Parts: sequence; C-alpha cells; structure tokens
Amino acid sequence: MPDKRDLKLEHFGISQNAYRELHYFCLQYPEKKHRLHRLTGLNDKLKPSVEQQIRYDLELIEQSAVQADSGIYQQLLENVTEGVCYWDLDVPCSKQYFYKRRQEFFHLLAAKKHMV
Repeated sequence: MPDKRDLKLEHFGISQNAYRELHYFCLQYPEKKHRLHRLTGLNDKLKPSVEQQIRYDLELIEQSAVQADSGIYQQLLENVTEGVCYWDLDVPCSKQYFYKRRQEFFHLLAAKKHMV
C-alpha cells in the first residue's frame, strides 16, 4: 500500500493481510452505495440477492463505526471509506483518541466478518 502505513492490529488478532482486506472492503463503500442506488427500481431476477448483499456490507461498516464511537461515527466513516485524514476532518476529539476509535472500528468490523 504505497504512501500509507498499515495499522498494527495484532493485539486484536488481526494480521497485516486481514487488515488490508478490511481496509479495501471499506474503500469499496462509496462504490457499493452508488451500485445500490443504481439497482433501486430495476426489475432483475438477481437483484434481490445482490441488493441484499450490498445492503449487508454497507450496514457492517456503518454499524461498526457507530459502535466504535457514536459521537464521531461520521468522521470515522469518512476516514475509513474515503481515506480523508484526521486533519481534514472536523473531529471534536484528539488525534490519539480518534485513532484509537479507528482501531476499535477495525476490530469490530473484523468480528462482524468473523475474521477474529
């Protein structure tokens, strides 16, 4: 991953490769939201199962952010799904606190995806 350091989440039982899988899963969030919007209203036999899976993926990410910290979940979402750095977010907490909540987000997401 050029220009970005991997989070160290071994203390949560999350390996470097598992973190990368979670990271890239989160980066697909905007694409999945767009795809879900495109699917809405289509009359396709495959649509219900595809739509259901996309909704499930989006909910995993959103619920993990809310559980990590409901007060800053929107900023957490922007950070993990769009790569917006702490300094570009209007976050009402310290950088250290934010990054601890971000680690907790990935721990919660890994648990929801049965990776830990």
